[in-house]
Amino acid sequence: MGAILESVAYSGLSFVLKQLIDRVLIEKNFYLLKLSVLALVGLGLLKQVGFLTSELLYKYAIAKISATLRVKVYSKVVNLPLEEYQKLPLGEWVGRITNDVRSFKDYSEGFGIKVFRELFTALFLTAVLIYFDWKLFLLFLLVTPFLLGAFKFFGAKRKKYSRMYQEKFALFLNFISNLLENFENVKFLKRGFVNFLTKEKVLKLFKAEYKLTLYSATYLSVIELLGYLFAGVIILYGGYRVISEEVSAGTFVAFIGTLFLLYNSLQAIQRTAINYRALQPVIERLREVLEKFPSERGGKARFGGLKTSLTVRNLTFKPILEKVSFKIPKGAKVFVKGPSGGGKSTLLKLLAGLYRSYEGEILYDQVELRDFSIKSFRSKVFYLSQNSAIFNDTVRNNLLVANPNATEKELILALKLARAEFVLSLPKGLDTVVGGGGVQISGGQKQRIALARLFVTNPEVIFLDEATSALDFPTEIEVLKNILKFHREKTLFFVSHRWELAKYFNLVLEVKEKTVRVLA
Repeated sequence: MGAILESVAYSGLSFVLKQLIDRVLIEKNFYLLKLSVLALVGLGLLKQVGFLTSELLYKYAIAKISATLRVKVYSKVVNLPLEEYQKLPLGEWVGRITNDVRSFKDYSEGFGIKVFRELFTALFLTAVLIYFDWKLFLLFLLVTPFLLGAFKFFGAKRKKYSRMYQEKFALFLNFISNLLENFENVKFLKRGFVNFLTKEKVLKLFKAEYKLTLYSATYLSVIELLGYLFAGVIILYGGYRVISEEVSAGTFVAFIGTLFLLYNSLQAIQRTAINYRALQPVIERLREVLEKFPSERGGKARFGGLKTSLTVRNLTFKPILEKVSFKIPKGAKVFVKGPSGGGKSTLLKLLAGLYRSYEGEILYDQVELRDFSIKSFRSKVFYLSQNSAIFNDTVRNNLLVANPNATEKELILALKLARAEFVLSLPKGLDTVVGGGGVQISGGQKQRIALARLFVTNPEVIFLDEATSALDFPTEIEVLKNILKFHREKTLFFVSHRWELAKYFNLVLEVKEKTVRVLA
């Protein structure tokens, strides 16, 4: 509706201009002059009403769609199978959630409303031109094939370099993410070569962005040049018809003014269409995440907890594990050992249902793991790796993510059992913000807060993969004893390179050379 109001206002200006010349300036009619001024102000007001209506409503809609899209992409990514997630680097996923959605919003804002606004304007202005002088309008149509040719050529280039830019940006984002994630280590690398690699990524990004800008600017120049050439031809022919008294001066001037307005609208439509070509690769990348990558899929069986045993039969996950079989009774405390890179972490990820594309069987009380619904299974399982997820939020919220219903008393007890009572001495206590990735606390403190989550939950099966590696040995033993006591009836798998801790467990799994052995 707003676009139609703007179009009517634009078209009305042509008639005001015609009357201003033929009836006011030539006939010297002061009354019509006042009416023309009032009409001009009215049309200006009408145009602004249309502009505000369409602009505000459309941008609100795009912002809403972009927000929804960002949530959908994020939800899709976190629901990917681990195998699928690992197919792309971290920076690529971050780029899809952040930069791609932002690009979608930016291109869409410059695309949608202009299409309707300029399309309606072009239609109304075309009708006015035909009404004024259809012969001059036919002459104008000669420019159309040139405009379409320019659009086809430059649109293809814009689409190509838009996709290239999105890909280069994702690679650059991944490289920078790796640098910042390993900030302290980077300081001891050869700074010159690191800078060289960084500049190389930046240069590739710049080239793609420059080509995108180059073809956009060249396209605009070509369109402008075509406009001036054909305007010259039309002015020459139209001027001749005025001199020959075939048309009035007011009609000719109004036609020229309207023609420039129409040409501007056609340019805007083409620029918008070019932007749409640039938007297409962004949409394709977002659709790839939402449609191409599969979501995690489970069965319908409900996991109520381990009743008798966990049985593994002929488990194969190439190239790390082959034909692995063993049986773990309920309530067993299992120490998992083996050489670095031997497959300990992979085994825990398989038993915890993170890797699901394995061969063989993982049976919880004779029910295959993949037959359980993912939600019911994970509600009864606790998994914690060496890289603890500490969010840029309060300690309280970093614990409540494991159990939103935990009471203040339970949170404090959990911190004490995890030897994270240092939190209670902080000025804001549980409401202390620990920073993204826990940057305001040490690695050991971060692990202890993450371990405190185990004490606010009630899992049936626990997987700890080097989850105490950053603790000093006395603290690690104390926390381990608290875990064993607090979850005495639960099944626990514990990975550690400190083999001396094996004495606290009643079973030992040795993962070595693609096999798993149960040691007494």
